Amino acid sequence: MTQKHFPTMKIKIFMIGLIAITISSCTSARYLPSSDNIDVNEYGSYIKIIHKTSESIKGELIAFDSSKIVVLEEETKKCVTVPITDIQKFKLRYAQPKHYGWTILAYTLSTIGHGIFMAYTAPINLIVTISI
Repeated sequence: MTQKHFPTMKIKIFMIGLIAITISSCTSARYLPSSDNIDVNEYGSYIKIIHKTSESIKGELIAFDSSKIVVLEEETKKCVTVPITDIQKFKLRYAQPKHYGWTILAYTLSTIGHGIFMAYTAPINLIVTISI
């Protein structure tokens, strides 16, 4: 191996290491529910639907439009679609969210360890934590 090829080999090794570090740090925040628990997150809106003819349905409100309501049933843990024309009345309770305001300050201050790159990472952390 000649010295002429040595600098390009260093750059390649450096780039492979940089890519490996970047890929290994791609993960969601710990306070977010895992992808397995998204459809059964206990912080969604709770709805009780009273049918005109059949028994009532209780569970988490998933979606609605002009013709139907989708509910994750409390007992069966399965989504049920209810036509709006079959509903006599319903009760809806909004979720009581957890308060994650402390994370905005904590994640922004954690960028102090980034040194000069803090000028870039602090605004990114602010944007991400405020938008959640």
